[in-house]
Amino acid sequence: MLITGLMLVQVSGCATYRESDSVTVISPLAGRSGYAAARNVLLSENGWPERSWQSLGLIRVSVSKRSVFDADPTVAQVDRVLRERGMALGADAVVDIRYTSGIGWATWGYLEARGTAVRFVGAG
Repeated sequence: MLITGLMLVQVSGCATYRESDSVTVISPLAGRSGYAAARNVLLSENGWPERSWQSLGLIRVSVSKRSVFDADPTVAQVDRVLRERGMALGADAVVDIRYTSGIGWATWGYLEARGTAVRFVGAG
């Protein structure tokens, strides 16, 4: 009975992920309601050299797995969270994205991304 109970506790954590984020707003234009709601937020590990843009804020997101048996977080999962946070700021894109991964003291594995939410200015 004890072994069955322990196995249920171990299995109940499978396939679950935890998301966390941090947003530092550095522009008074950030978060205008509805500005980017109908569009996808573009992502780039570099800047956007062919377009002029205004920085709206720094974004840091992390997706972590809850148990050693879960699959490692993917870039697609982290990108989804980046887009959500960028959209909340009214961004057209998140640029200069840097990904890091590892094992933390409170997680069996994480994938973190940091980037700058931007709004394009001028003709595009």
